[in-house]
Amino acid sequence: ILIVYISFSYFPPTKISFSENRLRLPPDSNDLKKLSPGDPCEVLSKAKEGEPLAWWRATAKMFKGEFYVVEYEVSTQGNNYSEIVPSDKIRCPNTNPPLTFSSFKRIEIFVGRDLQEVCSNPANHKDFKRTTGATIVRYDAQKESLVIISDNEATIRRVQILSDMHVRTLRAKSKLVLETEKVHKQLERMKVNQTSKYLEKFTVKTELMGLAIGAHGSNILKAREVPGITAIEVEDDTCTIKVFGD
Repeated sequence: ILIVYISFSYFPPTKISFSENRLRLPPDSNDLKKLSPGDPCEVLSKAKEGEPLAWWRATAKMFKGEFYVVEYEVSTQGNNYSEIVPSDKIRCPNTNPPLTFSSFKRIEIFVGRDLQEVCSNPANHKDFKRTTGATIVRYDAQKESLVIISDNEATIRRVQILSDMHVRTLRAKSKLVLETEKVHKQLERMKVNQTSKYLEKFTVKTELMGLAIGAHGSNILKAREVPGITAIEVEDDTCTIKVFGD
């Protein structure tokens, strides 16, 4: 099944079975110099206002600079319709076959759950996608893998060569994000220490830390709501709880 999305359109996504599909990949080149009057061509147009653009079969009739006169056959009775179109709206007939399931190449790269956050951001795959020529690069949380899809076998080979480097780059970005968050927390802690007048700290036995913090930190959250409390810090490695107040 193909799911077709039409850009800049209010039309909902449409499901099309491969057996009924007439979608084709665009031609590799479009040399309009090969086009002569009377030759078949295809024109990017729409049957009526409100419909999406599509490539319609037509016949080239006359050329004038960057503009072309084309003629559509709009009915089985032979009624024709002529139109003047610019060069970016006309192409030679697309000889590529309709898409099939085997038209798409797919490869998965395991990256692990620790990179889920950085992998879920499409912007982090922009350079990798451009370098490899991949059509789609997305993260599959269930498989903890990057999924790369392309219609070109050469793209899959480039992905296999460059995937290790891309994963290392993602891991470096993830580490940078964690370090940035750590520095931010340290700065917030310093700010609290400077503005708070009072500090009370105490140590809890390791086996009692869960009770002290509460389920999902519920006790800490409630304590922070007490009037006069400016901050509460929990140091897991030393089982120390610090309470700041004004």
